[in-house]
Order: sequence, then C-alpha cells, then structure tokens
Amino acid sequence: MSKIKNNYLTTIISKPHSSSLVSKHKEIKLRNFKNKLSHHAEERRQERGVKKWAIDFVKAEYDKCKKRYGDAKAISVSRKKLKELRKYGQITAVQLDKLLGVTLVQSLDNNIITVYYERRKINQ
Repeated sequence: MSKIKNNYLTTIISKPHSSSLVSKHKEIKLRNFKNKLSHHAEERRQERGVKKWAIDFVKAEYDKCKKRYGDAKAISVSRKKLKELRKYGQITAVQLDKLLGVTLVQSLDNNIITVYYERRKINQ
C-alpha cells in the first residue's frame, strides 16, 4: 500500500502484478524528480488549495496530456486511473478526492506554469 507524505511519494505506485523491472524504473524516475514551480503556480496552488504532494503525484503518474497555451501542455491523472489505484488500495479515498481534477500546465522545460482544478461545466 502506498503512502503519500511530505511532498514525496514514499512508495512506488504500481499494480500488484507488474514486473519488478517496471517498478525499479519508476523508482529511479521518482528519485530524480524535482518540481520547478513558477511564482504564479505557487500562488495559484495556495489560492486553490492544491497540496504539494498532489502536484508530485500528478507529475509522476499522469496519463492525460493536452497541448494548450502554445507549446505548454496540461497534464492530469484520469478519473479511471485514480479509481483503479483506489481499488488496489494504493491511495486512500481522501487522497482520491484531493487528486480528482488536479491539472498542471507545464512548459517545454518541465517548469510548472500554473495549477488548477478541472471542473465540469454545469448546464442550466
């Protein structure tokens, strides 16, 4: 079971049946991983209540990527993947709620430009 604390993933998120080679690759990827938040992104993170560990999680586990704002890309973790991680007990229900919709806009040099929650539009 994975635990998230103090801005870092303490265990590797992988399916129980995945190979050890894949999990070793993810472990190396996460160890060399550092977030570079712009001043604007840090302000928006605080304003919108996005936790730092959520940013780390999204950057490590994203599966949705859209090209937006010129060359920047918007990355996020899909609802399907989050539910699968919850099903296997790799994240808690509370973590799932906090991760749902977290989107990062990232520049070509992997700096995070802004952070927001992706919400559905409600038709009235």
